[in-house]
Amino acid sequence: ESDTSSIASCRSVPRDKPNIPPAAILAMFVVKVTHGETTRRLVLEEPYSFAALCALVRDRFELSDEALGTARLRYTDPDGDLISLNTDGELMEALSLLAGAEPPLLRMTLTVGESPAGTGPSWAASLAHAPPPAAAADASDKGEDSSLPPSLLGEGGAGPGRAPRLSTGSVGSDVVVVDDDEEGEGEAGSQEAEEAGGGAEAAEDERARERQEEQDRLDAEAARERELHEAEAAAERERAEAAAESERAEEARAVAAVARAEAEEASRIAREAEGREREAAERRAMEEAVRVAEEAERRERREEEEARAARKEAMRVAAEEEAQEARRAAEAARAAREEEEERARKEEEERAAAAAEATRREEEERRGEERRREESRMAREEEEAARAAAEAQAREREERAKREAEEMDRQLSLAEGGGEEEREMAARRQIALAQARERAAEAVGALLALGCSAEEARSLYAGGVVDAAVAVHEAGGIVGGIVEGVQGNSQCRDIVGGIIDSAVSGGGGGGAPAA
Repeated sequence: ESDTSSIASCRSVPRDKPNIPPAAILAMFVVKVTHGETTRRLVLEEPYSFAALCALVRDRFELSDEALGTARLRYTDPDGDLISLNTDGELMEALSLLAGAEPPLLRMTLTVGESPAGTGPSWAASLAHAPPPAAAADASDKGEDSSLPPSLLGEGGAGPGRAPRLSTGSVGSDVVVVDDDEEGEGEAGSQEAEEAGGGAEAAEDERARERQEEQDRLDAEAARERELHEAEAAAERERAEAAAESERAEEARAVAAVARAEAEEASRIAREAEGREREAAERRAMEEAVRVAEEAERRERREEEEARAARKEAMRVAAEEEAQEARRAAEAARAAREEEEERARKEEEERAAAAAEATRREEEERRGEERRREESRMAREEEEAARAAAEAQAREREERAKREAEEMDRQLSLAEGGGEEEREMAARRQIALAQARERAAEAVGALLALGCSAEEARSLYAGGVVDAAVAVHEAGGIVGGIVEGVQGNSQCRDIVGGIIDSAVSGGGGGGAPAA
């Protein structure tokens, strides 16, 4: 708001203010110099010199003597060419381009570290031979309008509003500029010839008339300039509301420079009557411009500090976020580690429980194996006891069979008469049947001792024993006699069935079967 109000105060021109020629407004120039990413705004005042510009640039950018020797200033002309500055003439040529500019702002670029081109004067030489401010003489003693800057005065007092002719470029310049206004030169030459031939009085009248016409023209241009300033002030207020802060500061400094130039020009016109008031006004205008420039500089520095603080804050926030992320990652890792430890502990407990269960099962299996071994041992003992009992019964039956055989032999020997062979065969049959009955009884007794039922033994000996006996008979065993003497397989099956029944009724082989 303060910048906007200062702009408005600088732009507000009193209606009763005397007409100021536009050329007088250019008594001060605003030069914006950019070096890398840094931009500085300089106010160039009369007398205009390249050395004064170099001194401002050196002070504002704080250049060392070594850097100052390799520094170059350049600007871009309306044709788009890049022009280098090395002399006062090149500086005046650059300032002459700002005669119709509003605000009078010249943009330049500063580069350091280049070798100077040509044999032009260096920065150090320009600063060493810088003319003092008091070297600017008052042009009023020569009858010229001192309100005009040197850029608008011709060489040798050619008249106001005419720029000096620059036919050749300076030694260190990158561009050569030639004035092509041949017709204007011809008219100036003819005018000088007429003035020389008409006499001193006619020449003086002619110069007075030309000055009056020029003054009238300048007054009309000043009126148009005031109207243009008023229209631009309204547009400036509208643009100032939407423009960026840097643009507002730039416009404020430019308008302040214009206002200071107007104040200085008005004080110069009225200095004979105002005296010390003019000096005070100039001093106040200078202080105001310096204050505005310093305020803008402080604002820029404050913005830079705020930007640095914002960057630091952003870095701090980013660091805090990274720290929080690291803490969260550490917490997650710790939770994962605890979960892994808990899972490992549970797995260890499960493995221990499984090992205990396996040990318990092994113990049970061992005990079961011991029980099975004990049962097997008891079964073997029972089987051996049964076998011993069966063997005892078999021996008893053999003895009984022997006794019966002896009895039969005795009976046979006692019997006399026919059929010796038949009686012998019958005796053999009886003996064989008795022996077979005994062996079958032993086998069935062994099966019953092992837990077989009578039905299972009967199913085995019903057909299987006869078939086995037939096979043995074919092989030439003892059973062959039994089979040959038996009349039909049905009789053998009946004998075997009787043996099984006698064994069952005898308590599992405990009693002898009936003969």
